[in-house]
Amino acid sequence: MKTKLVIILLLLVQNISYCCDCPPSTRKENFREALEASDIVFYGELIETDSITRKFKFRIIELFKGNYKARYIEGFSEDNNCSRVPSTKGLWILFSRLNNNKLDMDICNPSYTFGENINMPPIPIMYHVLSPNKTKRSVTDSLRIEIAILNRKTENIKNWFEDLETLRKYKEENVVKNDKNTSLLSNKSFTLILLIINILLLTFLTTIFVRKK
Repeated sequence: MKTKLVIILLLLVQNISYCCDCPPSTRKENFREALEASDIVFYGELIETDSITRKFKFRIIELFKGNYKARYIEGFSEDNNCSRVPSTKGLWILFSRLNNNKLDMDICNPSYTFGENINMPPIPIMYHVLSPNKTKRSVTDSLRIEIAILNRKTENIKNWFEDLETLRKYKEENVVKNDKNTSLLSNKSFTLILLIINILLLTFLTTIFVRKK
């Protein structure tokens, strides 16, 4: 008995050591932290995914962060508990690191697809919470679950458009700021070049004038 207990404890410790630890945070905090930490953020469509090879491919519809010019981008996932392979084809708001210009997602980032809400528990968990001692759902429990599903979809649609608006504002603020800085730098450089040319021209003309005298 003691031997079995030791084996079980060792297995539990091993599983825990391989689990990915996502620090608790609110949805807004997670969103903001992911936006700051990600190499690339975009709105796009998952068009290919393979759970065996752990590879996937997105079509970029709207880029919010990152210097990436191609229309399509591929990704991969390491074979561990912290890596994530997106499985639902369709529209996504995606945050990710880049590894050799490929997406490298982890399970802690707030990337999600339209029709999904990462803040609510899955329906099986919800069912056990509602009916812990019943083998069959009552009519009331069924209605509660249906209402929960509708609420989840409604919240997701609301979050989806709010997130897109937030990301577009982020892009606008950063692109405008960078454009202004670039423009200012260009104007200063152009002015400096003109000044140097004028000085050289004036020096050349002065030298010629002195020689003639």
